[in-house]
Amino acid sequence: MQATDCEVDAQSLLKPKLLSDRTFTGPDGQTYKWNLRKTNCSLKAVDSGIELAKYHGRNLGIMSPSHAPYLEVSSSAIDMLDYIVITFIYAEKKSQDRQKAQSASSGG
Repeated sequence: MQATDCEVDAQSLLKPKLLSDRTFTGPDGQTYKWNLRKTNCSLKAVDSGIELAKYHGRNLGIMSPSHAPYLEVSSSAIDMLDYIVITFIYAEKKSQDRQKAQSASSGG
């Protein structure tokens, strides 16, 4: 995986925490954590707890206005946008793989 002119091994970039959280060290040396849940996920700075990005899943418009899925990124995190997008895609893929494996093992 390559981001901001440096190549990083994906396995070492995102370290699993618990079953659904992934952490990584950003280009600024700070630690960040993706909190991955079935319905949403968010990225927070570990030290401050400040939310830097949040995934909004598709909304069909039953209880609120409909919208396509999107990743909302704080303007304060734009300098590491490449890391946010790459780690989100990788972490979400790992989360989906885990959910599929759980469904298969439970016969669903």
